Amino acid sequence: MKKKREPRFRILNASVYLLARNSYHSVGVREIAEKANVNISMISYYFGGKSGIMRDIVEAFYNLYIKAVETSILEEETGEQSIRRLFKNMVNMFREYTDLCMIGFGELPNDVEEVKELKKNKIKQLNEVGNRMSMKFDVNMTDNPQLAHIIGPAMMSMLFSHFAHKSTIKQVYAIEFDDQYYNDYTEVLSILFLEGINGLKNYKKV
Repeated sequence: MKKKREPRFRILNASVYLLARNSYHSVGVREIAEKANVNISMISYYFGGKSGIMRDIVEAFYNLYIKAVETSILEEETGEQSIRRLFKNMVNMFREYTDLCMIGFGELPNDVEEVKELKKNKIKQLNEVGNRMSMKFDVNMTDNPQLAHIIGPAMMSMLFSHFAHKSTIKQVYAIEFDDQYYNDYTEVLSILFLEGINGLKNYKKV
């Protein structure tokens, strides 16, 4: 794969790895260059600096996030079906792009102007798509924006906390995180979100 050998890809890949495990301000361009096995000048050439890298990472994350929500909404399906599809899409996104999601759902730097403005614009896009989902339940988040910044983060925090603590969960419960596990995991999240804790009373693992 030629693209994966290109300096720009290696810089992004190294940055995602490092930023998923460290704060933005604790990771330096020299460390990124060493991890990517490139000359430090290549970072300026391709991205103009660390903030440019972060901007590309944030954009990539939100593009995936918005696509995951958009592809969950099928006109012919009920709201319940859409929610189940959404959780399936989101779990698949987290599994495939764990480090990227750890950055995107983690504490993004709020003092980097390029990142702050981009994030704000992407969240507006996300809210528009999310409102199409909520309208399946006759809930208009445009009229009540408080719902958007409560429901969305609440839903995603359930996913984030799991993937952030996978190693501990595995040690405590001796779990294998295979496809079957994530099918069950997605079902439990869907029930919890749609019906609340009472909905799990009769849940039986398939």
